Amino acid sequence: MRRKLEILLMAVSLTMLWGLMSSTAAMEEEGTCYLKATTDVYMEVYDYDEDDNRTGFLWKGRLNEGKSIKIKAPRGRLSFDFNDLPDQDRPLSSADEVMCTDDRTVSVP
Repeated sequence: MRRKLEILLMAVSLTMLWGLMSSTAAMEEEGTCYLKATTDVYMEVYDYDEDDNRTGFLWKGRLNEGKSIKIKAPRGRLSFDFNDLPDQDRPLSSADEVMCTDDRTVSVP
């Protein structure tokens, strides 16, 4: 009898753990996308907070034409500043808000 109870408790524990892992993976996927460069570009990528303010620095760097980077945006939205002439020192331009969900690919700039 004790052995059956141990097996039942183990099965319940594993089921609960698997359920937690599945929902976490789904939530991560909701805020994931790829930024793909249409030309050489320097970018600074930001997240949004609960109050719809741009915040939460996510990534910065250079993406060469045709290359992409995977970004995780916790709230499924991001924005970025960019310089599409990264070999020249000049101010960054700003892009509109971008939805970052379901591993979609967003062309930048």
